Amino acid sequence: MDEISAILAKGIFGAILECSDKDFQFKVWIDGAVDTYNSSYTELCSTLFDDNFFSDFLYYDAFILCFGQELISNLKDYRYFFEEYNHNLISKKSDIEILKDSEWDKVVQQAKVVIELWKEDQEASKYINHENLPEYFK
Repeated sequence: MDEISAILAKGIFGAILECSDKDFQFKVWIDGAVDTYNSSYTELCSTLFDDNFFSDFLYYDAFILCFGQELISNLKDYRYFFEEYNHNLISKKSDIEILKDSEWDKVVQQAKVVIELWKEDQEASKYINHENLPEYFK
């Protein structure tokens, strides 16, 4: 196992988990109601693509870690929806505007699919870092 790939997988899972739950997004992005956890749409983008190299992960690390093909395919779909949404932002929207946007719902829905597949995938499920998840998800 590649240690760096494992660390990236855990970070990506956490970011997609955040993306999969609009109630959590409201609590964290808008209300600041989750102690020890601070985020926003911009932070989510940064965590996923800058900190965890999500695009590279899909074409390299996911294979090294033996993720299943169905999960990888759905991760690629998620990336497509996320990047498409980000690309189509005509002007900078506030977090509340993003959360109310029906197009964002498509990204959230695909994130839910990915989370379920990740939990069911025999290899990928090894890279869920339960210790670092916000209490909200435990």
